[in-house]
Amino acid sequence: MGRLGISKYPSEIQSKCVDMYKKGFSLAECSEKLGPYPSIIRDWCIRAGILRTQKEGRLLQFEKGKGVGEDHYRWSGGKNVSKAGYVMLHVGHGKKNRAEHLVVAEKVLGRKLKKGECIHHIDGDKENNMNNNLLICDLSYHQCLHGKMSYLYMREHFKQNT
Repeated sequence: MGRLGISKYPSEIQSKCVDMYKKGFSLAECSEKLGPYPSIIRDWCIRAGILRTQKEGRLLQFEKGKGVGEDHYRWSGGKNVSKAGYVMLHVGHGKKNRAEHLVVAEKVLGRKLKKGECIHHIDGDKENNMNNNLLICDLSYHQCLHGKMSYLYMREHFKQNT
């Protein structure tokens, strides 16, 4: 049946998209300004013989200061959740991420955590990083807290009926 949608746009839109792309705009930027999907604009650029490689596109965006940090199309405010369930913050340039609870605790303390110190989430919610929910303790006390919490949970939820 062929490609759908590629010919439904007037030739003036096609030429404007191709011109914008030639001037250094990304497919997404052209799409946002003029309407056609990026995949359609990509096809027009292929036909015009001007499609950039991904590497060339990234370099161009980086040179323009776009597509990096807050300007990246997938920017989520500098926060994401790790596989372990902790909120991670983007700090500085590059791939530097730090756990939000560490940043909050260190800010309240006015110093970095010492070796052997860790942070306990009082309510057990790893995403609740309010300073009144964080307890700074040493590793042995932290293990003791989790052991006690596990014991109480088991006692409450798995009582034996005797």
